[in-house]
Amino acid sequence: MDNSVWLLFSLLALKTDIRPAGCSIAQPPSPDSEGRMPDIESLVFWISNAIEPFGKACRKHSNYYCLESYRTPAGDSSVNLNRSLLAGMAPSANKAWFGILIRDKWQIINMIDPVGQTLCCEAQSQKYILYGHMRKRWNPEQYMEKLMEYWDEDKNLNLITATYIPMLCKNMIVEIGFGPGPLHRNPRTISLGAPYVILGHEYSDYGIPGVESATFDFENPGQNLTFHWFKHNIMCKEHPWICGYIAEEPSRNYEEGESSRRRGSKKSQRKTSAKGGKAKKGSRT
Repeated sequence: MDNSVWLLFSLLALKTDIRPAGCSIAQPPSPDSEGRMPDIESLVFWISNAIEPFGKACRKHSNYYCLESYRTPAGDSSVNLNRSLLAGMAPSANKAWFGILIRDKWQIINMIDPVGQTLCCEAQSQKYILYGHMRKRWNPEQYMEKLMEYWDEDKNLNLITATYIPMLCKNMIVEIGFGPGPLHRNPRTISLGAPYVILGHEYSDYGIPGVESATFDFENPGQNLTFHWFKHNIMCKEHPWICGYIAEEPSRNYEEGESSRRRGSKKSQRKTSAKGGKAKKGSRT
């Protein structure tokens, strides 16, 4: 049976709670897990698919992934806002400032408006105001830097949301996040103990084109689902500049303006050496 047909049967089974023999029955969530949004710091992405709301919204913009936001812990938002105002960081001015910055970037970092995927920049700016301005007192450039901090591949997998696909006996990943701290997962829509999966090209319109389906251990998905893996196997499939494969303008800006500023890329190091060599050769003593 074709994988896409198999998945269609699976979706019907999901709605009728039918599970094939050999699959573990989903356990109820623990009493202290209500499925609330975890209060963590995380660079959060949606996985594109044609099945559930996050993935379907993303699919209208990308076949691969979408950047949801850089989430930050709530703390005492009212205190943070008051401090921001006292420091002269007016929300309206910073929102307008961030809107200018994100307008040139939202399409190349896939930061969509989930309601209108061709729109910018109200929804994106609201996320900055909440997660950046109110909670962290970051200016627009600082929050933008967090959204594009792709050079740091050592971020932990600290957020995972999935939905159980009975015919696959697996939890299909719909949202992931990377950042400090332990892993948080939403237990309401998964089968506890079943492995996680990111659907690839084998599942036609439901999966990610050009990528093989990848399965990850339930107990420790972050062992293999690292930011390095996600970046090189999914993000760079659509935007090669993120991995520096081609000399596009975004790549040049990113490598020289972000990565090289922190640790120096080979490309910028070669440029610096060449400039230094020319200066030395032409200098007089």
